[in-house]
Amino acid sequence: MSTLAAPSAGTPHETAGIVSRSLAFTVDALLLVGGLGAVVVLVGVFGAVLGWDPPAMMRGLATVFGAALPSLWLVLNAAMWTIAGRTPGQALFGLRVVRTDGTPVRLGRACVRSLCYLLSGIMLVGFLWVLVDRRRQAWHDKLAGTLVVYDWRRGLVTRAG
Repeated sequence: MSTLAAPSAGTPHETAGIVSRSLAFTVDALLLVGGLGAVVVLVGVFGAVLGWDPPAMMRGLATVFGAALPSLWLVLNAAMWTIAGRTPGQALFGLRVVRTDGTPVRLGRACVRSLCYLLSGIMLVGFLWVLVDRRRQAWHDKLAGTLVVYDWRRGLVTRAG
């Protein structure tokens, strides 16, 4: 177990492992894809009612979906880490993103972490680095100077026993 003494809380926090982080990522991805997919379907229905050319409309919607998904992912993550310290998936599993000194993440650091998320994702080893790192930091955490810690008192799922 790796812990961090958080000066603001005065109590140590356990750094999050790969399972809870992966589950939180999956929830966030499903929420984003589902939300964006619903918008695409609504636009498609609206276009069909207006008599737009279906093949051209589908190509256009696929292009917008493909371009919007990574951009929205980066922007929403950075915004959520700045505003709430966590994404909805992280909140569900009692996780919080903090600076390495335990203080909240501000916008600049959240943007760096979000952009570096791409690097970790392109080279999957960046995410898997959590398995071998003493402080359970993925590459995007190292580059942004952040940690993902358990914050159970505010999570929706509570730790058993």
